[in-house]
Amino acid sequence: PEPFVWRAEALLGIAQYESSIGNHDSALQYILQALEEKGNREINLYAASILEKMEEEDLTIRRKHLKMAINFYKKAYSQKKSAFILYQIATLLRSVDENQEAENFFLKVIKKYPNSKYAVYSKKSLERKSKFLPGDAS
Repeated sequence: PEPFVWRAEALLGIAQYESSIGNHDSALQYILQALEEKGNREINLYAASILEKMEEEDLTIRRKHLKMAINFYKKAYSQKKSAFILYQIATLLRSVDENQEAENFFLKVIKKYPNSKYAVYSKKSLERKSKFLPGDAS
């Protein structure tokens, strides 16, 4: 096995621990170091999931972490396509108020993976949004 993949996974394990005890700056440094070691699909997914779960009181920092997670998910998707990754990107885009781009990703899930459970989730997400459009009488 490649030693760099193992090292990157170990660094992400440390990052996850640091994040769990509230040391988000330290966790971020370990994430970046791991990605320097090896930026394969699994490493990008792991890094994105850590960033996505970081709880920050400062909304600006929270948005920054979510945008980084989006970028890591996009890199993972470019390495191997899946409905899950597209759906994750869409939900995170909605979390950072990039609603039009989120809608585009939900539609992409529905188009590319029509029989997946993520297509069903995407349709529900789009339906929820449409209920709150201005001028809607419901």
